[in-house]
Amino acid sequence: MLWHFSGSSNAISNRHRARRALGLSFLFGGFLMMTLTGCDTEAMLVPDSSDRDTALRILGTDARVMGFVDIEGQMAVSREIMQREADMAEAMDQLKDRVFEATGIQVDQDVHGAYVAIEDLNENAQGALLAFVDFDQEHVTQELESEAEIVRLDTEWPVDAYTAREGADTMAIAFAEGRLVIITTGADRLRALLARAYDESVPAVMDDLMASVADHDTWMVVRGLDELSADMPGENVSGQAALIRPLLTSLQDVAMGIDNDAESIESRFLIRPVASVSVDDYENLLSGVRAMMRLQLRDYDAALDMVNKIEIDARDEWVELSMQADHDELEAMANELREEMRLGWN
Repeated sequence: MLWHFSGSSNAISNRHRARRALGLSFLFGGFLMMTLTGCDTEAMLVPDSSDRDTALRILGTDARVMGFVDIEGQMAVSREIMQREADMAEAMDQLKDRVFEATGIQVDQDVHGAYVAIEDLNENAQGALLAFVDFDQEHVTQELESEAEIVRLDTEWPVDAYTAREGADTMAIAFAEGRLVIITTGADRLRALLARAYDESVPAVMDDLMASVADHDTWMVVRGLDELSADMPGENVSGQAALIRPLLTSLQDVAMGIDNDAESIESRFLIRPVASVSVDDYENLLSGVRAMMRLQLRDYDAALDMVNKIEIDARDEWVELSMQADHDELEAMANELREEMRLGWN
């Protein structure tokens, strides 16, 4: 699908830039907007040293997929970008007003960090989302208990917990002390997370993979990717798929960290290859892919400049890819490739 815009080049750039900054924010925040109401209070569920320690202690740190989005920070970046474009700022203000009228939440003030954990990499995997949001818990319970399809869950902990059907494998949600929201798959899973929430002896120990990216504004860790390689096509693969397949089947663990502001974005990818592939060999494989990209993009200046910004470095058991780019440079690449796609469709 092609996107069409009108207006000056600066206005178009700001629109795309705002979409990028907002994307991660609304990934987790959008669902919360449909379930939470009010804003107030400041108590924590348990007196941990940080929100991150609380979240990781409750969710555990050994899930196959774990991630975090600093929604409050991403909203601040989006707001700064939007201030450069009057019509976008007005539209955003109207959206925030509508959300506040419907839920009582100040989107850019009351929604803070959100953590997600997925236990496995198959279609039946259980997952959970934990978010820190300031809300009026009494109002939340009144609204939910007025819904005929909502069932209140009995728990031994001082929380307000609900599900669609008691005992069913459906979404369950808990609100605690006007600060913490836990959303997960099933009442039993929710009770298990609540047990961890109120057991301060449970540690929040990060492994080296998570610790390497956990200080970034947005981060994600994926473990055990090599177990999926058996499902990938093997024989009779040609073209670009044949080039990419060795990259994917040689992956064991991946970590990603991203920091961005209104001017630029910085990203890091840490890759641990499978035991049968050395770090140096995987660095050479990635360098070969980068060289191939340079050849393919040699007629596209902005895209080629972006490829040249990718740094590849082997260290210990990891291969690290990193890149820092201004939003203007990313926008120039997107416009260049979008034009090529448009011409290709004609």
